[in-house]
Amino acid sequence: TTRLVEEQTEDDHVNHSRELVIIETAVDRVKWVLAAYYRARLVKIENCVDFVLSTPGTLARLHPQERAFAQSISDLRRTHLTQSFLKDVPPDFAKLDEPEMIAKPKLNTYAFFKVISETEDFKLSDQSIDLHV
Repeated sequence: TTRLVEEQTEDDHVNHSRELVIIETAVDRVKWVLAAYYRARLVKIENCVDFVLSTPGTLARLHPQERAFAQSISDLRRTHLTQSFLKDVPPDFAKLDEPEMIAKPKLNTYAFFKVISETEDFKLSDQSIDLHV
C-alpha cells in the first residue's frame, strides 16, 4: 500500500511539473509578444516623433511614459541637429518645425497578416472583415 501511494504521489508530481512547464511557456510567449508589440510601437513613435507631438489626438492616445519618450527623442534629435550643422546655416533654413518637414505616418496603407486557422468574421466599427482561410 505504501508503494502504491508513493507511485501515485510521484505520478501526480510529474503531471504537476508538466502543467507548470506548459503554463510557464505560455506566460513566456505572452511576455515575448507584448515586448515585441511595445518595441514596434516605440519604433513607430520614434519614426514620426514630430507628427506625434504636434497632433493632439495622437498625443492623447500615448501612455505618459510614451509621451516622455517621444519628447526625449525630439529633444535629443533637435540638440544633435543644432550642434551638428543647424548652427552654421542661415536662420531661415534652420527651422525644424515647418509643417512640410514633419514626417507623417502612412495612414492609408494596408496591413498584411496571415490567418492560421478559421475564425468567425471580425467586425471593425461598421466594416465586416472576412477572415476565412
